[in-house]
Amino acid sequence: MNHLRQLIIIFLVMFLPTSVIADDTPWLNEAEWLDLYEYAINKDDTEAAETLLSLGLDMQFGESFFALSNMVAPTKERKGSLYQMTYFLRKAARQNHTEAQHFLSMSYAHGLGVVKDLKSYQYWAKKAAHNGSREAQYGLGRFYFKQNSTAASDNAKSIYWYSQAASLGHIKATTELALIHIDEDFGILNPEKALKWLWLAALKNDAKAQYWLGFAFAEGIGQESSSTKAIQWWRKSADKGFNQAIAILKMLEDGKPPIQHSVSTPGESI
Repeated sequence: MNHLRQLIIIFLVMFLPTSVIADDTPWLNEAEWLDLYEYAINKDDTEAAETLLSLGLDMQFGESFFALSNMVAPTKERKGSLYQMTYFLRKAARQNHTEAQHFLSMSYAHGLGVVKDLKSYQYWAKKAAHNGSREAQYGLGRFYFKQNSTAASDNAKSIYWYSQAASLGHIKATTELALIHIDEDFGILNPEKALKWLWLAALKNDAKAQYWLGFAFAEGIGQESSSTKAIQWWRKSADKGFNQAIAILKMLEDGKPPIQHSVSTPGESI
């Protein structure tokens, strides 16, 4: 939206009742409304922003309900209200607002302003995930993962959602995909896939992936073993504060052999 049109619309909003504008502005869509609202915020024009917010609510824009949920959410600076936050998140989510659907799912997962309800978590997380939220996809991957299962089919849902998130560039999902395929206990050992995802995440500076890439070099998993390269990757991971990497480097410095251990994954922690 060009600058002149922004000013004209804001002028109309400021001098006409929002209810009148809401009934007679088919030319103002939600994306254009958001442009105007953000323009007013960036200009620090509180009056225009408040009027535009009222207009957005009258027009039932999901973006306006989402903005309001952020305004009432508790922060370090204000007490806020989890109940009101969730109320407006639900309003936005019902207007198919993807980010609101994701945050509403998290509210249900952790009981923030609502009673904890994992069925409602799954409902809204899937809505957000199908709308392209990689965070929601990653969360579903974590939720469906079965830590103690040795049957590949048991983790099919987890792998599906991790794969969806990874395809959208979610680095932690990429790492988890690697770990599922690097540990034979899960029944789907595939070193080639594991290494592909480990390299991708490690080169994006994920400390956990860097640690396990070092482990893959140390053990010769899917590639020629190299203690030199293993230590290089462990140091990269340790520099980011990854405890397992710090511990294994300390053991090597003390002349102790590294302890063998299996992959640790998040399980049903959302």
